[in-house]
Amino acid sequence: MNRLELGDTAPAAHSNISPLLTPKGSRDPLAASYGLLDNSGYYKSHYFVWPGTHWEEATSKSKVCLLAQGGVDRIFWVVRQAEAFAGPVSMAVLVAGSEYAVALEMVSYMRRCFPAVRKWVSFHITYPAGKPPKLSPSPKTFPLNCSDPEQANRLLMGLRDDTEPMETHYPQNHMRNVARKACPCDYIHIVDIDMIATPHMAENLNGFLTTVERTAPCQKCIYVVPAYEVHKSVLKFPENKKELLELARKKLAQVFHAKVYGKNQGNGKFPERWEVEPAGGNSSEYRVLYDIPNYQEFWEPLMVLPYTAPWHDERFVGFGFNRNSHMFELNCAGYKFQVLDRAFLVHRGFQTKAHYPARRYSQLTENRYRYRSFKNEIIAKYKCY
Repeated sequence: MNRLELGDTAPAAHSNISPLLTPKGSRDPLAASYGLLDNSGYYKSHYFVWPGTHWEEATSKSKVCLLAQGGVDRIFWVVRQAEAFAGPVSMAVLVAGSEYAVALEMVSYMRRCFPAVRKWVSFHITYPAGKPPKLSPSPKTFPLNCSDPEQANRLLMGLRDDTEPMETHYPQNHMRNVARKACPCDYIHIVDIDMIATPHMAENLNGFLTTVERTAPCQKCIYVVPAYEVHKSVLKFPENKKELLELARKKLAQVFHAKVYGKNQGNGKFPERWEVEPAGGNSSEYRVLYDIPNYQEFWEPLMVLPYTAPWHDERFVGFGFNRNSHMFELNCAGYKFQVLDRAFLVHRGFQTKAHYPARRYSQLTENRYRYRSFKNEIIAKYKCY
């Protein structure tokens, strides 16, 4: 079993930038003058703090980037995302204060242990301007197992200064836009950090998009990727649609959020229309299975969309209305929605409301008021409805 002593293979969190991650003589990517403030002036972002070693090559050959974002407590999911997508991944990480120490050592660990992360993932960091990155107050070393990034992440969370208050309002839409700005590809595939692609998704999307551009170009087409929850008892994620359908038949897989909020994915009609045996035998090629002619408010599909599509509105911070507000604008802007066959995303575990934090409901109320103003603005802008 390959075990890493963090202090031996990468510096403990007591130097500003890890030598593993910043070549000798390079600029300090966290220098204050390189940080970019958002429109509110509250958040500051630094791009390509830890760039993928094959980023330029990967993005020059790919039509699509995978965009992900998250906090340091769940950054381990990037390993599975990079290995499954097998193409460029633009990852925005929120680091407030000493959370930077966790990100520094976790990225160092992942890049050492997992070639897909080292080659294809470029990491960008965002933090509240009043809580700039800092190192751990008590540097530690841990034995880290290269085969268990989740456990490594749990251990490295011990580098965080637990006297610092946690950020209670997570800026999801701002983080999505940060990851998007760093992607030079024609298309983007926006996922949550814990949604895992089917194997070789980048290759399959490139083939599909190339064919579409050659045979039926569409500037306002958005391709919906079904998202499914897989029961925690399933140890191996499904690698193709047939395996996912078998899990669904056994009640071990279900549409994402099906039990907690049906409108989340409901307009995709996946049980009725997508859960059919894929045509073409063992082919892995993606194709459009059906169109979705009618938009339903509060629908939140996972999508592959042109880079030129509208951006996420950053007024939505915390839980609620961050993805479905984006969908409202896409619909008003005249985009068409088509569901891809064979492509899907997997989320570990069935969602329940039992573990929702109390702040979720207050933040939903806050964002509901913001949504009313947003909706009026979008209707006036596009003259829709």
